[in-house]
Amino acid sequence: TNSGLYFQLGLLKYNQKDFTGAASSFERATVLVPDYANAKYFLGLSYYQTGKEEEAIKQFEELNTANPDNQEISVILDRMKNNEPLFSNSQLPTEPPVEEN
Repeated sequence: TNSGLYFQLGLLKYNQKDFTGAASSFERATVLVPDYANAKYFLGLSYYQTGKEEEAIKQFEELNTANPDNQEISVILDRMKNNEPLFSNSQLPTEPPVEEN
């Protein structure tokens, strides 16, 4: 019942490149707190890494709506839609980009 714990577990799995396990943990975090932006961010990236591009785009569209001033989210969303590499240096992010309220 602790969304923060599921987020931390997801981040641990994500950083170990267990994207399927990470997605499962981030999904649970977003079920508990539907507007958990950082969990949605990493859920979208995890989906993308496992070939679930449509689900990934949906997460980033929701993030972009909720965080219209966050340039990183907008760039990632555009790259997902255009099937381009998400990050210029091929290095996946390991830190949350969105400040939670």
